[in-house]
Amino acid sequence: MTAPSPPLEHLHRGSAPPRQKSKNLYFSDYVQFVRAHWRIIGSVFLVCLVGGTAAQFIVPAKFKARTDIVVVATTNLSTAGKDPQDVSIDSAVQVLLSDQVLGQTARDLNYPGRSSGLLEDLSISPLINSRILQLNVSAQTPQQALSAVSVLARNFMDARQKSMNIAQEARIQAIRAQLNAVTASLDVSTASGQLQGVSFDGSNRALTQLQSDLQAELISLSVIEPAAGYIVHAGTLPTSSTRPGFVISLASSAAVGMLLGCLAAYASRFHRTHAAAHLVPRSNRRKDLRAKFTSGHP
Repeated sequence: MTAPSPPLEHLHRGSAPPRQKSKNLYFSDYVQFVRAHWRIIGSVFLVCLVGGTAAQFIVPAKFKARTDIVVVATTNLSTAGKDPQDVSIDSAVQVLLSDQVLGQTARDLNYPGRSSGLLEDLSISPLINSRILQLNVSAQTPQQALSAVSVLARNFMDARQKSMNIAQEARIQAIRAQLNAVTASLDVSTASGQLQGVSFDGSNRALTQLQSDLQAELISLSVIEPAAGYIVHAGTLPTSSTRPGFVISLASSAAVGMLLGCLAAYASRFHRTHAAAHLVPRSNRRKDLRAKFTSGHP
């Protein structure tokens, strides 16, 4: 016996069976799906786009004030190196965001939301290849924005100046203690040499050099005042308001609308397919009953 030949539709142009063909989806399939359900997708897309636009206009507009601060490096005149000791911008930002600066500013101005509200309205932008911190505060009124950015800059400069003064005073005290110890060692060495009639030129020379370096550093620290930085651009009263994230909000609404539209179209298609699958056995049952009835009653 010969095996039955396969259907011609499976052999035509080497095509695969329908079940295998359904596993491969192409871009044209998605385009066809969108064309077939463009009413549902378009309706949901427009609803989301209009809703996002309305929500953007409901959000109150804000006024932005800006201040630019230059963070100056501290100076290290010790014998280990006489180069300026750089202060990273990250450490300056940490001081700016501390409770001593940010929290104190919110308490001084009775800012809405206190520290968390001011932090939400604040943006810090360090300029590339510079020591400039750009502070921006967006508030609902121009006076509030200007007051917040001005007081914040002043509190930051005061906190950094206080910290540098404390560090310099601690360094001065440490140098004085070390200088007293070196001077005492020189006195003991000189007195011991005079009693024994022995000269300690090598050790005395090293101690004398160290004493000279410590005295020079002490004089430098006593004369040079530490500089915390300065403001290169003071805040001005803003005259125009902006709505933050308008373009981003529209793009997000469009993307969400397209996604929800496709999901709604797929759910509608699945519902129709599932309903049609239940109607087929019911219609076949009616045909069987009709066939039995006609066969029993010729």
